[in-house]
Amino acid sequence: MAGCQRYRRRQHGGSVMIALPALQLGYQFIPKVGTTSLFTFFYTCVHGVDYDPLRHGRNGRAMFVHRYFIGGDCPDARDVDNRAAAIADYDGYYRFALTRDPIRRFLSMYVNRVIQKRELAANSPYAQAIMHAGLPFDPDINLLVRHLEAYLDCHSSLLHHARPMMDFLGPDLSVYDRIADLSAMNTVVEEIRAHWCRVGMAARAATAALPGKMQRCGVRLGLECLTPRSFERLLDYYHADYAELPTVSLPEIKAAYTKVAMGAAQIPPSSAARQAVPAAVTIGR
Repeated sequence: MAGCQRYRRRQHGGSVMIALPALQLGYQFIPKVGTTSLFTFFYTCVHGVDYDPLRHGRNGRAMFVHRYFIGGDCPDARDVDNRAAAIADYDGYYRFALTRDPIRRFLSMYVNRVIQKRELAANSPYAQAIMHAGLPFDPDINLLVRHLEAYLDCHSSLLHHARPMMDFLGPDLSVYDRIADLSAMNTVVEEIRAHWCRVGMAARAATAALPGKMQRCGVRLGLECLTPRSFERLLDYYHADYAELPTVSLPEIKAAYTKVAMGAAQIPPSSAARQAVPAAVTIGR
């Protein structure tokens, strides 16, 4: 399958796991859940050197490590449908995925794609589609949630990063040996090392250290930036994630939002007005 076709399939098609024969791993990537750190770790383990975006880029443009693995450029990466029959040939692989709370993941996506990369700005590649849909540029978080489907229809990258995690994982979670929360990434890496020792790859287990957080932005958004209507809207959008994933908790996120909402209600009106701007970030044009 041509690289661009594989990339589109992995972005917008059905649930597809990446099998890495050189590492005896099956990894289900989910955007905004530690993928940069893990792909960088995999590359270093295979090649013994750090990933160089310019070396693998084209025409002087850098290629991010995600694209290297999911875009058809990595000769060792294979697409495997997340069905029991399809993964039978990879039965001895350690197959895993990392998840995180869906709404917190959405907030992370907003910071990265809308604030940091300005993908909904008037000068973005998607500006014409946004304008034709009658949508404002640079929406704040609550405006984005209010018109979520309309924005996602305009913007393939936003759709890719905002899709529910169950869209990536597929309906049969039994195909995974491990589904863990993002906070357990270091534990999962140790389990990968133990797996390598079991399958005769002990030397591989000592080759690389997991890098720290790879994507950072000065802006951080918490649950307090969401209006009650936006919070309920996102609960509905990510209903399948909260219903099916054992690693996320609907009662926990509801309790967390109730706590911050009660705290916001106790702030004097004048203070609340001063805090409204950073809470619902709008990028000026």
